Amino acid sequence: MQLTVVVQNLGTGRIKNGDGDPEDRWPALAERIDGAAEQVDVVLLQEVVDWEKYGHKQLARAMRDLDLEALPLAPSRSGLGTAILYRREVLGR
Repeated sequence: MQLTVVVQNLGTGRIKNGDGDPEDRWPALAERIDGAAEQVDVVLLQEVVDWEKYGHKQLARAMRDLDLEALPLAPSRSGLGTAILYRREVLGR
């Protein structure tokens, strides 16, 4: 079985700019990730800053936008967390 994996550093979550001010850069990034291949099976994201806040709202948004499932976000001492999203039909639970 061949899997298509996309790895992306978000640069402080893609919901704030480098100064920490709100700036929603996620839609353009989601489009780029989704367009990386005919079907993306796994997405590995770094620097998912604040994605655990507000009921995991940003993680849920990523799942919806990319039509992928997600593993629980791992704790991060630095605050620069990681996220793993995957295609359930391909990888199962």
